[in-house]
Amino acid sequence: CPQVRTICMSSADQILEELPGLRETSQAVIVDGPAGLDEISRAILVHCHGVIVPCKAGTLEARALVRATSAIRQVQQIPGREGLPEAKVVLTMVGERFVLTREMRDAAREIGFPVANAMLPQRQVYALSPGHGKVLWQIGKRGQKAALEMDRFFRELLPGIDEQSPSRI
Repeated sequence: CPQVRTICMSSADQILEELPGLRETSQAVIVDGPAGLDEISRAILVHCHGVIVPCKAGTLEARALVRATSAIRQVQQIPGREGLPEAKVVLTMVGERFVLTREMRDAAREIGFPVANAMLPQRQVYALSPGHGKVLWQIGKRGQKAALEMDRFFRELLPGIDEQSPSRI
């Protein structure tokens, strides 16, 4: 099992100063930033190779997706970034067979960023697992389907991340 370190950074200045060093000393650095497009989000974008853009299905979410992808495009155009970060939209908290989910997938594609095949449907177990202090794989039968979904999600979005294959995002 790989060793995982957790570090909390609370300001854009701290991210700009410390994130480059973490990338040099780690197999992978995964950053979970705030949902808004504030200073912290932009500082993260400037230093990442890839970005996962979670998106629920709905009109308001589609508008938020347009703003988020605009910020990503701005960073991709910075000289020396060579089009980084690569971005992929992931539909989350969606109904697998809902018309709104299908419409959101189409809307996300129209924006011009790839949309992940893996979706994370709305399931209570995603919200329950942190409260129980367990990951999905430890919850038993209630978490089996969600654990398989999460496994597909990570295999698609982070294909080179495992113990035998060092890579950085």
